[in-house]
Amino acid sequence: MFSNIKWKPWRFYEVIPGRMKIALALMALVLLVGGAWFYQAQSHFLRRGSYDDLAAIAQLKVDQIAQWRAERLGDAAVLMESPFLAEAVARFMKDPQSGDTEKMLARFRSLKKNYHYDAVLLMDAGGKVRLSLSGHLAPLHEMAKQALTAAFRERRPVMTDLYVFPGEYDAHLDVVAPVFVENSDSGAPIGAILLQSNAKQFLYPLIQSWPLPSRTAETLLVRRDGEAVLFLSDLRHQKGTAFRLRIPLSRKDLPAVMTVLGQQGVVAGKDYRGIEVLSALKAVPDTPWFMVAKIDASEALSVMRRESVFILALFFGLFVIGAAAMGMVWQRNEKALYRSLLETETARRKSEERYRITLMSVGDGVITSDVSGRVEQLNPVAEALTGWQQAEAFGKPVEEVFRIINEETRRPKAKMTTKPAPLGSMPAMYTLSLLPWR
Repeated sequence: MFSNIKWKPWRFYEVIPGRMKIALALMALVLLVGGAWFYQAQSHFLRRGSYDDLAAIAQLKVDQIAQWRAERLGDAAVLMESPFLAEAVARFMKDPQSGDTEKMLARFRSLKKNYHYDAVLLMDAGGKVRLSLSGHLAPLHEMAKQALTAAFRERRPVMTDLYVFPGEYDAHLDVVAPVFVENSDSGAPIGAILLQSNAKQFLYPLIQSWPLPSRTAETLLVRRDGEAVLFLSDLRHQKGTAFRLRIPLSRKDLPAVMTVLGQQGVVAGKDYRGIEVLSALKAVPDTPWFMVAKIDASEALSVMRRESVFILALFFGLFVIGAAAMGMVWQRNEKALYRSLLETETARRKSEERYRITLMSVGDGVITSDVSGRVEQLNPVAEALTGWQQAEAFGKPVEEVFRIINEETRRPKAKMTTKPAPLGSMPAMYTLSLLPWR
């Protein structure tokens, strides 16, 4: 029966000893605590990595915008510092029909083509448009007028904020290059060159590009507009929102609101769709703008969810391996125990068989009994002396099986001598002999 022992994993917990159950429980506890710690550490690491990526992207975008603005102001500074342009503008202001008109238009066409400006205008000191490539001499936008005044006052190129002409959809941004008499510090202004950029040509693509593959990530350009935050660029998930989407400052869970209220760095919140997002907030230097680089939390933390599944599988696998190893050790020990028992049982049965053969072959009548004196075996001599068969006598008291009565006295004539039982589990043995009656 011991040789048919088989490993049955589903009954493992039922048959394992208590000490092994305690060991399994401790191993499970250690793995659970270790897994929870590792998961928290990985979660913090991945979240920190997402925030670092967002902060780096936000900084990259801010640096690109700052560089783009510096290049536009640099173009204006070159124009402002050109004595030949100042002389040509002065002559044009005195006589618009002079030969300098075509030269300036040619210069304007070169600026538009090579520096990708949407329009180039010449204005007089009063802010009136006097010359343009398109021939359109419409009044300036209010922001351009304010920039012109600041440029004359500060005697340097000035850039406007983003704005939209009434009735149009495209946002523009202007750089005003003031022109002074003899280009001196004390000279009076004689006019200005206005370089107009369409935000869709460079600024918006720069803002909206994302350096990594992503389903939900985007960068936004916003500014404060009274008691609301105004979105200056189109959104990835809502088109046509530039200069049209305003969200009240009371929505303080929005990263766009947080940044216009002065918060910087990495934050968690909800975006304009009401979706949980991770964001990096950054102010754009020398502008009223704020950059928001954001990504849906579900995407940013998807790696963490995959890692959690991996961690769970890893520690479950470790538990299974540990349990299997303990089970194999336990099974090996059990097999060794059963093998030892089998060998002992085999030896006992061989000993009993030898004993039985010896018992059956002796010339005396022999009866064996258990410790309570009940018959277990009779050899053939004992069967002949007692008249009992082995099957009939089994389990009966020895006194009942073997009684010899004297004919005269009616007293027992036979006496039984008892030999000590063999060591181990051997039963008691009685040797029967007929003795003279005294």
